[in-house]
Amino acid sequence: MAENQLEPPLLGVSWDGTGLGLDGAVWGGEFLSCRDATSPFERTARLRTFRLPGGESAIRQPCRTALGMLFEIWGRMRSSATISLRCKISPKAICP
Repeated sequence: MAENQLEPPLLGVSWDGTGLGLDGAVWGGEFLSCRDATSPFERTARLRTFRLPGGESAIRQPCRTALGMLFEIWGRMRSSATISLRCKISPKAICP
C-alpha cells in the first residue's frame, strides 16, 4: 500500500507460495482486505486446504500436489487411481 501510495479500502490477492499464517496453519493463495488505514488486514478468502501426499516430496513431484487436490475433491479411490496412471507412481506409494 505504502509503496504504491494506495488508500483503503483495498483487496489484495497473494499467490506467493506457502508460509505460516497468523493462525499457525500453512497459507497459500489468499485474498486479503484492508478496510481502513488503522485496521489490520483480514483474510477474506482462500483456496480450500488439502493434504500433500509425501509432504515435501510434493515440491519435487507436483503430481503429488495434484493428487492431494483430487483427493480433497473426489476421495481416495478415484484420485489415487487417476494420478498413479499419469505419474507412474503406485497408489500404495502415494496413499499408504
